[in-house]
Amino acid sequence: MQKLAACFGAGDIDDILARQNPGDWTTTTVAAGTGRLGLLAHPRAAGRYEGLLGPGLHRWGNDCLLIAGGPLNVPALATLPDLDAAVAALCAADGTFAAIGWDARRQRLLLITDPMGLRPLHIRQEAGSILVASDTKVFPYEPDAAGWAAFIRCGELIGDRTLARGVRRVDGGQVVSIDPVTGVQEARRYWHFEGEGAPPALDDVIDLLVANARDYARHFPQSQCLMSGGYDSRLIAFTLARAGIHPPTLTVAHADEYGDLDGRIAGRMARLAGLENRRVHPGEDFFSSPAFLDYLWASDGTTPCLYLFIAQVAQFLDGTPTWEGNLPAGLFKAVRNPRGRGLTALADTMIGSPDKPAWQAARRLFKPGFVAAMEDGLRHDWAQSVTDLPDDAAGVWQWAACNHMRARPGINPFRVFPNRGEVLSLGATQTLWQQMARLDPLERLDDAYVRRLLARLDARALSLPLMHGNSLTPPTHRSLLYRALNIELHLRRFIERHPSAGRLFGLTKTGGFAPSIFMATDALWTEDDPLLDMDALRVLRQGPRDVITERMLLHWRATRWLHEKRLFTQFNAPTAPTPLRTS
Repeated sequence: MQKLAACFGAGDIDDILARQNPGDWTTTTVAAGTGRLGLLAHPRAAGRYEGLLGPGLHRWGNDCLLIAGGPLNVPALATLPDLDAAVAALCAADGTFAAIGWDARRQRLLLITDPMGLRPLHIRQEAGSILVASDTKVFPYEPDAAGWAAFIRCGELIGDRTLARGVRRVDGGQVVSIDPVTGVQEARRYWHFEGEGAPPALDDVIDLLVANARDYARHFPQSQCLMSGGYDSRLIAFTLARAGIHPPTLTVAHADEYGDLDGRIAGRMARLAGLENRRVHPGEDFFSSPAFLDYLWASDGTTPCLYLFIAQVAQFLDGTPTWEGNLPAGLFKAVRNPRGRGLTALADTMIGSPDKPAWQAARRLFKPGFVAAMEDGLRHDWAQSVTDLPDDAAGVWQWAACNHMRARPGINPFRVFPNRGEVLSLGATQTLWQQMARLDPLERLDDAYVRRLLARLDARALSLPLMHGNSLTPPTHRSLLYRALNIELHLRRFIERHPSAGRLFGLTKTGGFAPSIFMATDALWTEDDPLLDMDALRVLRQGPRDVITERMLLHWRATRWLHEKRLFTQFNAPTAPTPLRTS
């Protein structure tokens, strides 16, 4: 629960930290040559990681280092002789983290990211100025055409791109050294995928997961586990049980999707694993509430989330360290590639032809020149992101690990959750990632590998049906429960397709989100913007509902208002995120 900032010749460090503050966090700043470094931390972060983080600031004479997130398996930095030793320790660490430092002897700003670059760290460097921050909302804003193209078409950003022109995300597994005077930048990559050799045995994978769980538990003896009806949460739950860790689970019900089949399965699975399950029920008006604006603020505006169920999860986090399933999903499943295709085939899905609904909506909303810049920018960034990767399933797996997982379209736990509590990321070990890179990616297809892993871990993990996407996957041995839920699923799908027939038999669709009142905000439609087609916007407002274009407009406006500190006032809501609720 920390965020970072650095200012050299641009910006005010106190303002940059304040604009990233989720509530009652404290700030620490330190001089660094002609600039200043800053750390923003919740008081609860003090004392974590055996004193490694402490207040988050570490000094060796005039050298210093500030850390956000949780490096694992490193010595307490206070015991190390100098900054170089501390940097070397971080380069060997597990976990997810980012760090900034000042090397006084060499007069260099240092930026350090975890191996996968999951903890965000952004930089804007111009002649005579450097600005670094965890959140992009603090940077001066001019829309980046390529970034917006990826956001609109892919639902996620690609490479080091952000939504703000000139602002770049620092890549994973790097130590970046910058001379603030000359602007000269040197980057050293300390981690990379290793794909050679035999893949690990299932028992070895389980041992690595269990060891990783225990590493986290030493620092966070009290935690909770997000629980769904899919693979990732039950893998986490049974791994924790194998490690002797038994946290309660949290399930967010969503009656809008097939009567909450997913949540009901999750509750059964939690009980089967011997874990207490807390089930919460969000309201239908979430997307009209200040909690939704809090989510937009916390997500930094970079996640499409209007009417996306998973956006509701963060409001129920109460400061308890939380296990989530981003990493297991990428390690053991064919993310973004269910058919085992290569990168050329994936490009058709990610970029798409001009007749795709997202591109059509963009042409309705934006002026032609900006649409053309978006299309050109996305194709350029895609080509850059696949340059050194093989055009096969292995290349797709590595691309997804470095892009999709880092900026995933659903809730991004490394942006959103740290505003509400610590993120515990099972699978965040260098050894595990390097060994899993050796696995034939075709073994991940159809969830075959994760099922083998679960069966080896605990046979009970596959004794209940799985809700995977919009489909129900049978357990190892088909049961009456599976048959009953499958019948219910087909019935609810029928009701959604034929609501009149459902009413005839006294069956109606349950749940669903009420239309967002924020879509009626006058400034959303009338505020002048040089890149929007204002005439088309007036027609859109008066005509039939166009949900895709309306969502695009909301995110476009919200991102600008975030950067300009107007998000809450423009929507006539409280002017700051809801403070962290502590238990």
